[in-house]
Amino acid sequence: MSWGISPNASEKEKLKAEVNDYFHGLNATGAIDYICYSELYDVCMPILEECYDRMEKELNAESEK
Repeated sequence: MSWGISPNASEKEKLKAEVNDYFHGLNATGAIDYICYSELYDVCMPILEECYDRMEKELNAESEK
């Protein structure tokens, strides 16, 4: 689990924190620069949120059948 994320956080928020930690690690080790890190965050987080929301809707729709 990510440092600084509440154990009571939603699974979606935990996933976002984990992905952000990965991006931050790439930046911290010099694999990517800050500009790349910032762009990755700005592009990927909304996509990640949308994918998670769609997955939840799909799972809920299947469970209602």
